[in-house]
Amino acid sequence: MLSRLLSLSLILAMPLLAIAQQPDYPRDTTYSIQIAYEKIKKNYPFVRPIEPNLPEGVEARTDVPYAEAGGRALRLDIFYPAQKSENGYPGVLMIHGGGWSSGTKAHQVPMAQRLAKRGYVAVAVEYRLSPEAQYPAAVHDLKAALRWMRAHAGEYGLDTTKIAALGCSAGAQLASLLGTTNGMEKFEGNHGYREHSSTVQAVLNIDGIVSFVHPEASAEGDAASRWLGGTRAERYDKWQEASPLEYADEKTPPFLFVNSSFPRFHAGRDDMAKLLDSFGTYSEIHTLDGSPHSFWLVHPWFEPTLNYAARFLDKVFKDRAYDFIVATDGSGDFTRVQDAIDAVPNLRRNRTCIFIKSGTYKEKLLLPSTKTNVTFIGESAENTILTFDDYASKQNSFGENIGTSGSASFFIYGDGFEARNITFENAAGPVGQAVAVRIDGDRVRFENCRFLGNQDTLYPNGRESRQYYKNCYIEGTVDFIFGPSTAVFDSCLIFCKRDGYITAASTDEHQPYGFVFRHCVIEGSAPENSVYLGRPWRPYARTVFLECELGGLIRAEGWHNWRNPEKEKTAYYAEYNNSGPGFQPEKRVAWAHILSEAEAGRYTLDTIFGDWDTAGERGGEGERR
Repeated sequence: MLSRLLSLSLILAMPLLAIAQQPDYPRDTTYSIQIAYEKIKKNYPFVRPIEPNLPEGVEARTDVPYAEAGGRALRLDIFYPAQKSENGYPGVLMIHGGGWSSGTKAHQVPMAQRLAKRGYVAVAVEYRLSPEAQYPAAVHDLKAALRWMRAHAGEYGLDTTKIAALGCSAGAQLASLLGTTNGMEKFEGNHGYREHSSTVQAVLNIDGIVSFVHPEASAEGDAASRWLGGTRAERYDKWQEASPLEYADEKTPPFLFVNSSFPRFHAGRDDMAKLLDSFGTYSEIHTLDGSPHSFWLVHPWFEPTLNYAARFLDKVFKDRAYDFIVATDGSGDFTRVQDAIDAVPNLRRNRTCIFIKSGTYKEKLLLPSTKTNVTFIGESAENTILTFDDYASKQNSFGENIGTSGSASFFIYGDGFEARNITFENAAGPVGQAVAVRIDGDRVRFENCRFLGNQDTLYPNGRESRQYYKNCYIEGTVDFIFGPSTAVFDSCLIFCKRDGYITAASTDEHQPYGFVFRHCVIEGSAPENSVYLGRPWRPYARTVFLECELGGLIRAEGWHNWRNPEKEKTAYYAEYNNSGPGFQPEKRVAWAHILSEAEAGRYTLDTIFGDWDTAGERGGEGERR
């Protein structure tokens, strides 16, 4: 904690330290985080300014000289992961805005710190502004900073083959120019480390123009004139030369654009994107609706900007396969799973993949029906735990019991949901009904997941819902798999914690299938001969166990009628080719069925699920039997 406080105090004191150690030079101090905040809040009173905060696991070095220019040292702040990586971390050169005349590297420190937490070597850089030196001095400075990063890569664990330029406003124009002038000698300047490359492999343009001469750039005036040495009419050659769009070609690296709602700040963007597309170069465009310019310096727009940047960098440099990452330590896009769910676009046709890092996430989760085709992937089933502890007799704010349905830790209403390598838990304990997951959506699949609880652990509730469970672990005590859905449990481990009932199906009369267990193992800590395979919650309950291994805890009679002989006439319970000490077909209740091979042959995934091709959606798993 002391080291973090010292780091924070150094960051806050940086402008004073720089002034004390540097010879005097012309400066424009009209643009800072505080000044931007004061200006923005006049029209957006809900905003808050961003602040530096060095995360755990991130090291920092501040005011490091990287070049000499104009009789003074140019400096940078570098933030990097404390944990070493065998292959090194990608880097990001972070360039502040301020109309090429104002601003400081301190603007970029909060985002640099957060990117370092996510596995990047992030460098907030100082460069000469127009009161001190006109174009192309800033370009020369930034190219020198890139060469310095490569020259000192070993000190900070930097992968020199993966460096991006991220800039905001005027800094975005400069970042774009760095990316489009890779390898062009005229922009290199004469600063040090010329033996190293100044190329960048990606560009992140945060609300900055890519052309001074494009028709959309007509609003550029005094600030550009001061930097470029004259008006557009007077120095058209310089205005054109400083325009990144002029140099875009097949060698231009991937681009990210994050823009405000003001078109003047993305002059030339759409033409740049079209050019990149024609070259087959990846690009993204995102607009933060209703946002002002300088949105990256205030909440609530700082976080979305950071997330767009991190996801783009992950995609380009780390071959990221996920749309969102959730991590308790702040190293992902979100620290809460519900926040990631909320970020999914409504009724999206393409799949949205959310990677959840190891950790315990105590949240009552809701996947609405508008969040379709969502995938959760955990870092590991044992260590990625989604949990809550409600139970049926718990009272709500009106003094009413929340009920069995209301006790669920996770409500799944969205169609097409998938989960892999995750534990879903209701941690209420043995207090009656307490659901871990309630599923109402259709085409829902779980693979290598664990469902932990006691009574009523797993609730497949949608009457038209089809669900598939592959290689899952499900535990409980009484009726711990219950509901009306059509669900197949394939190669799962069913763990009975005490005497009771595994299933309590409530299949609708018109449904030909209810719960189907294939190649499952039934075991547990329950006493011998103490657990029923199931009992009918509703009259037309359907449950079948096919080629399962039944432990000695299964009662010889197998099934229970829920103290209602009439249900024996309507419920359908059956087994085929089971094994183990719990399979005693000669002792089963008379109203249950032992299937023939031909009868069992009707229980394929094709016949059960119809037009839902679970194997096809997983990329093919051979015969669906």
